[in-house]
Amino acid sequence: MATPLLPVLRTGVFAFVILASVIVLALCAHVTNTTVSLFEGYFVFAALGIATSLLAFLSLPVMLIVDNMRKGAVTSMILMEIAWLVFGYLATLITLSFILANRGYNRVWYQSVKGTEFNAPPVTVHPMAVPPQQSIPAQNPGTYPPQVIPALGWAGTPQQAPATVPYTQA
Repeated sequence: MATPLLPVLRTGVFAFVILASVIVLALCAHVTNTTVSLFEGYFVFAALGIATSLLAFLSLPVMLIVDNMRKGAVTSMILMEIAWLVFGYLATLITLSFILANRGYNRVWYQSVKGTEFNAPPVTVHPMAVPPQQSIPAQNPGTYPPQVIPALGWAGTPQQAPATVPYTQA
């Protein structure tokens, strides 16, 4: 008896996604480790890539194992798999959009997916295009907490508490 094409194709796609999630996990972990050690911070897209790849890496094998062990499980339903794949597509799309936003493309959220170049090089901003920053002089450099300066006309004594009137029922 011949093996149906759709289950084999489904298993192949799941295996490819699991392999790709391991690769994405390794790349994002490397980027996060490098940026934390060099700049004491990390990129949002790397953290989102780690989370997305972990979700795929942990959930897809469970879906395959449960499908092979128990027929008719919730994770084997077509609607569940379509919803999970749409979620994975959206998570991947958001990760790629964060990468472009971090590279300096400000209008990435308003472009179509088809017309967006996700592998574009970073935008270089020329020094003349950046407006000069206004510097605010420090009032008392080196002192913390800041010293409280009372308002003019205030003698420094607290106001009297309002008089209390006893409550009587009428």
